[in-house]
Amino acid sequence: MGASVPNGAILAFIPAVAMMQVLPISLGGLGVREAMLAFFLHPLGVPTGQAVAIGLLWYAMTLIVSLAGAPAFALGHRHAAHDDQER
Repeated sequence: MGASVPNGAILAFIPAVAMMQVLPISLGGLGVREAMLAFFLHPLGVPTGQAVAIGLLWYAMTLIVSLAGAPAFALGHRHAAHDDQER
């Protein structure tokens, strides 16, 4: 994304942002994650638009990785329920 952020800042901010995005005030953390990244990264010289783009990229990567396991999650539960009915 072209943002130059020190590694120490990333190690400090990512867990804080991850904790804030699970608050039940938005759907999937959208908006909260981006606002927190903009808040934390602004003093480091990262423009707000770039911080929002980083947050949306973070969300997209999480969504893509989650979708990879979705079929196993959906089908695995059915097989377990089917096995219980046979007993």
